[in-house]
Amino acid sequence: MMRLSLVIADKDKAYVESLTGFLTDKYPQKFRVSFFTDKNHLADFLMKSGEKVEVLLISPELYDELKSCCHAFYANYKKINVNCHGINGNHQEFNTNCREFNGNYHGPGASHHEFNTEEYKEKVPVIILLVGNDVPRESYAFNTIFKYQHGDKLVSDIIGIYESKYENSGLSLKHAGKCEEYSEKKGQGDVNKTWLVSVYSPAGGAGKTTIAVNSCIQCAREGMKALYLNLESISSTPCFFECDLNNEPSNNFSTIILAAKEKNKNLYAKIEGMKLVDAVHNIHYLLPPDSSLEVEEMLPDEIKYLLREITLTGYYDVVFADLDSSLAVRNLAVMEESDNIILVHTPGIVSRQKILGFYKELGIYRRLKGVNLQEKLVLVVNRYDESIPEKIKDDIDVICATMGIEQYFKIPVGNQAAGYTGDYLRLGLHGRSRTGEQDGLTREIRKLVDKYIKAGSATVM
Repeated sequence: MMRLSLVIADKDKAYVESLTGFLTDKYPQKFRVSFFTDKNHLADFLMKSGEKVEVLLISPELYDELKSCCHAFYANYKKINVNCHGINGNHQEFNTNCREFNGNYHGPGASHHEFNTEEYKEKVPVIILLVGNDVPRESYAFNTIFKYQHGDKLVSDIIGIYESKYENSGLSLKHAGKCEEYSEKKGQGDVNKTWLVSVYSPAGGAGKTTIAVNSCIQCAREGMKALYLNLESISSTPCFFECDLNNEPSNNFSTIILAAKEKNKNLYAKIEGMKLVDAVHNIHYLLPPDSSLEVEEMLPDEIKYLLREITLTGYYDVVFADLDSSLAVRNLAVMEESDNIILVHTPGIVSRQKILGFYKELGIYRRLKGVNLQEKLVLVVNRYDESIPEKIKDDIDVICATMGIEQYFKIPVGNQAAGYTGDYLRLGLHGRSRTGEQDGLTREIRKLVDKYIKAGSATVM
């Protein structure tokens, strides 16, 4: 994901250490954090460090002290990345101090450098002031953040302000602030394709979410960057991932839906700012929306915009979209954008009828829309038992013959894929048994995702 270089500067050592610890512990994938309590050490870091600083979170006191030593600070301007233009270009006082010494400082260890606005406008960091109750926010032209608030809200504010810089400048954050790893791959012409895989079943209770999440787990085990995207009307995400819904989180899928409706060019950045990462399996996911009706009301073009914004960045290796069992137009829109559609069937007459009915509808859709979704189908038979009656096996053969497929994946019955831990289910592939052999679930899921793993192996390994 996009990992911002964040510098925290405040004379309150206890506060800075506490905030740094929180960010390092809970958001290691979002920030690279450095902190300072002394203006000289801060100025020295900004002048001499070769690292690009993207966000400077600084107290008003330290900011004023840093501004007062602007002579020395800007003498080596080409070695540092400080926003002498401010946010939206309205910090006239700071800007004037910087320009006054533009190219005119020749002190010890410094050399003459011309200030080039165009050269640095993409390198300067966003300056955000950390203010307490004793400092009126309107007294500063910079964006401000209240320092004593819930850590998650503070993180949301930082990312929101960082986004606004690119919105105001007409740039897209996904182009201006990509993570270093993706930028390096792009420079080498080696960016992976992002696989988008829908997981669907027209029959409820078929186990599609279990298969979707375990597919994510298997891909993540192989070093791939996997995103679990739940697009069900009523999300089952809290059943499988840690979601603290009691705190009424302000950053969830509702914000993403709104951004998709507005065709927000920084939608990808919003996703990166709001997503969570499963601590056990390293799967990325989003909290459910405030209301399930928000998902129901998404239009096909909004769904497609969301998916394209995710896949076009090239950051994720694979995205598994977990759909509900309806044949809603939004589900068809997801299928249109998908590379594969994992179709989950459980042995039985009801599931058989629904699978065949769904396949028939795809044929009608192809004739009406000219879009062939049938060719994307990958059949998975869940809860398969070799001892099932011949009639049930014949039903599976009928499905395969109708769909024109020769191979399907069998998830054996009795492979426990989840267990309770706290308030949610902990999914996990068992891996190998005591004999060293893979269990049925692991083996079949590995086969199922093998094509995505092989496609990403060139850059993952």
